[in-house]
Amino acid sequence: MWRQRHPEQWLRNRQRARLKADWAVYFWIPLINIVPITACYIVFWLARWPESWRPKLQQLHRLTALTVIFMIGMMIWYRWKGRKDS
Repeated sequence: MWRQRHPEQWLRNRQRARLKADWAVYFWIPLINIVPITACYIVFWLARWPESWRPKLQQLHRLTALTVIFMIGMMIWYRWKGRKDS
């Protein structure tokens, strides 16, 4: 209904929503995921990689790997979905 009555406004709103989604997928979600992981690596580095923290460091490696895999998969899916919708 809205699309038929006001096609220019509908198109502008759709482009604005797509731009916001692009920012979320390509900037904010990776930033929210990577910053805490990077902070943990900096703390480990400043503490000179203590041996007693080795189990926590292994957990951090696993978390980093899963986060990177998730973000790459999400970006590929978003790009594929965006092409399909266009």
